[in-house]
Parts: sequence; C-alpha cells; structure tokens
Amino acid sequence: MKSVYFRLILCTLLSAQAVSMQSQTPFENLVEQIAQNSPALKALEAVGKAETSKAKAENRLDDPEVEFEHLWPQNQESKRWSVGVTQTFSWPGLYGSRSKANEALAKEMEARYKAQYRTSKLQISQTLARLILAKERVNMLCKVHTAICDLKKRTDTAWQHGETTILDVNKSTIEQANTASDLQLAVSERDNLYSELLALGYTCPQTQASKPLYTDECIIAIRALPDELELMSIPPVELADENTYMEAALRSPDIKLAEARIVAAEKAAEVAKISRTPGFSLGYRHVFEGGNHFNGLAVGMSLPVWNRRSEREAALAATLAARFEAQAAQTAATTSTRAAYANALRLQSQIAKLAPALENSDNFNLLEKAYNGGQLSMLEYLTETAYFLKARLALLDLHEQYFSAVSQLNSLL
Repeated sequence: MKSVYFRLILCTLLSAQAVSMQSQTPFENLVEQIAQNSPALKALEAVGKAETSKAKAENRLDDPEVEFEHLWPQNQESKRWSVGVTQTFSWPGLYGSRSKANEALAKEMEARYKAQYRTSKLQISQTLARLILAKERVNMLCKVHTAICDLKKRTDTAWQHGETTILDVNKSTIEQANTASDLQLAVSERDNLYSELLALGYTCPQTQASKPLYTDECIIAIRALPDELELMSIPPVELADENTYMEAALRSPDIKLAEARIVAAEKAAEVAKISRTPGFSLGYRHVFEGGNHFNGLAVGMSLPVWNRRSEREAALAATLAARFEAQAAQTAATTSTRAAYANALRLQSQIAKLAPALENSDNFNLLEKAYNGGQLSMLEYLTETAYFLKARLALLDLHEQYFSAVSQLNSLL
C-alpha cells in the first residue's frame, strides 16, 4: 500500500513535466529527459519501495505455530499425544502505532525523492551548461589555432623567399604548439563533461555525428558531439529579487525532507514506547492421555524486560537528532541562498562590463586584418591575440559561474 506513494509521486512529476515541457527551451527539455533516466533517482525510488514494503511486512501478525507431541511410556501404560495451534500477537495499540509510523516513513520517502529530484536536475543542468561552454571553448580555440596555423604557413613561405627572419619563424612555431596544447586540453575537458552527462542519464541519440568536427591538417581530429548538443545553447537566466529566494529556501524540498524526518522519528519513538508493553499468545490444545481426550486453551504473555528500554532511548535520541538537523538545514538554506545571490550579483556585474568589448565585436578578425595590412608586427599580433583569447575564455568562465549560481537559486522556486 505504501509503495503506491512513489508511483503517485512519479506520475505527478511526469505529468507536470509533460505540460511544462511544451513551453520550455530545448535545454530545459533535455534536462527533464535526462532526469527521467537518472540512475540515482531510479535507485532511490527502489530503495523507498523496499523500505516501505519492509515496514509494512513487520506490522503483520506472526505466522501461527502448530505443535504435535507423542510420548512413549516405559511400562505398559497407554501412549500420550497432543496437538495444538498457537497465535502470538503484540499489544493491540502497537499495530496502530506502527501503521502511523509507516505512513510517516512513506511521506519521508516522498520528501526524499523530491529533494533528490531537485538536486539531480540542478546537477544535470549545471553539467549540461558546462559542456555547452566547453564546446564553445573548443570552437574558439580551433578558430585561433587555425589562424595561427595559417600564419605559420605564410611565415615559412616568407622566410623561404627571404622576406622575414628565422625569429619570426620560431615565434610562429612556438605559438602554434601552444595553441595546439590549449586546444587538446579543451577537447579533453569537453569529453570529460560529456562522460559525466552520460553517467547522469543522458542517452546518445542515433543521429550522433560520425565525422570529425575539424579536419585541418594542422588540427587534431576532433570528433563532434551529438547533433542536439552541438546545436544547443544555454538559455538566458533571470535573477529574481533576494526576498523571493529567501522565502523559497525555507519551503524547499530539503527543508520539507528535514520536517518529514522529524515526524517519522517521532512516530518511531511512539512505536518503541508501546513496544515495551507485553505480548500475548493464544492457542488451542487437544491432548490424549490415559485413554481420555482433553480439549482446552493455552494463554501466554511475553515480558519485555531486556532490551526494550534501550530501544526507546535510541528512538528518542534519533528524534532529537532529527530536530537539530532540521534547524541546521534551515540555517544552511538561508546562508547558502544569501551567499549564492550575492555571488550572482557580482558575476552579473562583471559580465555586463566585459561582454560589450568581447561579445559584440570580432576582435580576432580585426587583429588579422590589422596584421595583414601591416599595422601590427608578428609579435604584436601574437601578443594581442593571446590577450583577447585569455579575456574571452575568462568571460566564458564567468558565464559558467553565473549560470551555476542562478540555476541553484531558481531551483528553489
């Protein structure tokens, strides 16, 4: 009965997703799809079903016990035999207390699933965003490396015709090796993030690109990501006011989970308290002795005098621990939310200052035109290219941090 909670939870979440996905971006739709395939969520659902089923099984009557006895006398007297059946049961109030504890446990499992679902979606969203930005880093470094390779070819040709010096040739060779190393590192980071996304539940579609993304002779063969990831971009995220996030943090799934744990611990303590009451047994007996048949009843009572007290003390301690954990969860929610909001504002300000100079102008093409027009020397061209590349990569890092901070806050809403 209790395991039905998880089917209802899952159906509710999936129904809500089906409606919301119609108005979501491709990024958000993919996050939802990956969350539905999350091994961690499926494992948690199975664990919840197992725990509730186990608790339900423990709240049933013990199996009846059937007894048979046959005795042989040493003299010529008649044999003695008996048969009986006995049913043991706990104090009547214990079954009702266990039933309430099972309901509290099912609600705790429901809250745990919702909290894990939020955490999993946040992790998937952040990993997917990091992968998309890593893809942009690879594309940017490929563009720069291609330009350096072209510069290297022109420098070699000019040196063969005596139009430049060996120093320029060496500079272009060193810069080509440096950009190739940076590109290989960026590709490795991108592939690692793709592996993380697969581990989170992403399934590769059949339309995955089979050809290398770049095949230039001076660039390593870089295999493309699946088409949907190559074409995907990060959706814009909006930052609400701080009070909205602070209020949402106090009713987040993590807080509700802490509250559900308190209720479950209190119900478990009540079960431990009632468990100190005696248990009973009732049985029927039929005995044959001395040529006579006897019918009767047998009544017994168990006395909980050994470990019941320690069990209750342990349950009370667990209840106290759950209350302290709930207080700690509230404190952590408010402090982390406030810190994340301040961090998001800082990152938002930095991006606003850097974006016009880096995203709204094609600095690399401008540098190439200036070099081809003789306005820049090779050393100046290489230095300026490295400068703008470093700044552009730093801006991508800011976008990654900003998306991570805002998505963490928006997951509370």
